[in-house]
Amino acid sequence: RRLMAMTGALLLALVLSMVLLSVPPYLTYAVLPYVVWLAGRIMDPVEARINAGFYEEARRKLAGRKDLIRIGITGSYGKTLTKFILRGMLSQKYKVLATPASFNTAMGISRVVNDSLSKEHQVFIAEMGAQHSGEIKEMAKLVRPQYGVVTCVGNAHLDSFNSMEAIAQAKNELIEALPANGKAFFGSDRSYGDRLFALCAAEKYRAGIGGAGTGFYMRADHIETGVHGTRFELSCADGGHVWAATKLLGNFSVKNIALSAAVARQLGLSMEEIARGIEKLKPTRHRLQLRTGAVNVIDNSLNTLPEGALEALEVLKEFPGRRVLVTAGLTEVEVNAEDANYAYGLQIAGCADHVVLIDPEGTRSVMRALMSAGYPKSSVRMVTDLADAAALVKEIAGEGDSVLYEGVYPEEDEAEE
Repeated sequence: RRLMAMTGALLLALVLSMVLLSVPPYLTYAVLPYVVWLAGRIMDPVEARINAGFYEEARRKLAGRKDLIRIGITGSYGKTLTKFILRGMLSQKYKVLATPASFNTAMGISRVVNDSLSKEHQVFIAEMGAQHSGEIKEMAKLVRPQYGVVTCVGNAHLDSFNSMEAIAQAKNELIEALPANGKAFFGSDRSYGDRLFALCAAEKYRAGIGGAGTGFYMRADHIETGVHGTRFELSCADGGHVWAATKLLGNFSVKNIALSAAVARQLGLSMEEIARGIEKLKPTRHRLQLRTGAVNVIDNSLNTLPEGALEALEVLKEFPGRRVLVTAGLTEVEVNAEDANYAYGLQIAGCADHVVLIDPEGTRSVMRALMSAGYPKSSVRMVTDLADAAALVKEIAGEGDSVLYEGVYPEEDEAEE
């Protein structure tokens, strides 16, 4: 509203000047984009002052809650999922407030604190995202977390950070902000995340998937995935263990469950309380969301990145009947997109019996990979839009079969939206 008001004021001044100078008024249309740009530049310092006020209000409110358990979560992937998993677990014992959806900026966190944090809340969980160095440090200064969680370090936003080292350092800003008695938790990613764990000087814990020899504080193994969800054994280095079941699908979800369980265990929850929290977890809409029926539908439509796409293929591989993949390829890969899509196509071969590719031009690399892997050409169909893909799925898939929608919406859900 403030930007529109300033734009209107500038336009009014411009029109009056044109009238006085006898300049043709149609020139207003030619300069309109520049007027909007100028209004934005004029309002920048005003908005900065307003935002600083919101930030300071939230900082004081959090600083006044000495009793509040504060948790920061960051990572290249999985931080939103981990936040909701941890909230579900801790809700078995505490009154928890977590930032909603992808509220993961300083202003987003400030808004949640100012509008929603009450005296009833015992735990505050803040998701912290970043596209540039220093942003997580600013959020950590606001929240002052005693517990820091790093899900993994990957190449998301590599275009803005320019190197994996810079991404790792940005995630480590959360760990560096922990107090002397703080605790750090890391999801094992066999990469930069494990390096951060090794370098961490604070009290630290690592979690992941694997057997007794992994050295994890919290580990998940004996994982079984199918149409009823996922079942696995959760074991803690302190001797506690429990079998858990969830509607969430995939090893990626289980890894984040193990990481969340490590935090919950350190906050005093029993393994049984953790398992009850896991059982109540609900899938995030459009992220490996399972809809059972005559045909099992795995909706991974909100994911278009390599890690999530490959995880979804592994899930599809475990499902019964003919397995059908519907995809437009990895459309949000920022670096080496053709190579990423080619690698994705190679992974499809052992996981799907039929493939429906949307947009022949955009999925050329996927098609080339399938053909190079010896995938039957008769099992690949190329269409131009989702409606044609949905019609093909009805022809291919019958009762007991399974369909994965990767990066594209199921037709019935498209209608709902």
